[in-house]
Amino acid sequence: MKVETIRLANLQKLISEKKTIRAVALAANTSATYLSQILNRTKSCTGNPRGLGSVLARKLEKGCNKPEGWMDQHHPEDNEGDEVVGNKQDLLDAFSRRVNLVCDRLGIPPAGRNRQELLGKRYGVSQKAARKWLVGAGFPETAISIKMATDARVSYTWLMTGSGNFDDSKSSALGCSLDLALHSYSIEEIAAHVKSRGLEDSIKLIRLLAS
Repeated sequence: MKVETIRLANLQKLISEKKTIRAVALAANTSATYLSQILNRTKSCTGNPRGLGSVLARKLEKGCNKPEGWMDQHHPEDNEGDEVVGNKQDLLDAFSRRVNLVCDRLGIPPAGRNRQELLGKRYGVSQKAARKWLVGAGFPETAISIKMATDARVSYTWLMTGSGNFDDSKSSALGCSLDLALHSYSIEEIAAHVKSRGLEDSIKLIRLLAS
């Protein structure tokens, strides 16, 4: 198994242990957005997926109280309880299963009844792009993933990593907005999500709960 694959799986373990990407990022003094992009396999300006290099791996180990080299080692004994996957195709396949669950929750008809087309229209992409999410051939852009989690009222962390529960305390409108706040989006951006769902004094509320 490649070191990059092992590091991705271990990043998922850290998120599972600390419950959110933000908690891992704070512990390691790094960017939650960047960690999300690594998991999302977001492409950099060079066209290659963002990777988890040695410098970041060591920061994660130190910040999360793991021995040096832990990120580079396979830990099969820790796999119980979470959807921990190995190579890139495993990540894609696991994500596609979660996207299909989200589609069910959103009332998008099943495969064979225009699911790909309707999902694409909902998120402003082609049917071909939406098909990739549903069959394990690609990830959406981060902004689309966030909107998908918010629309379905599920945890963004669960959608992207499989850690935690599909239907948990973050499944409310406020919970989804706070989950977004924990992924390094501005107070004003998150407040807009909350306000659109009819909650008053949203900026003050988010500042209080996200502090």
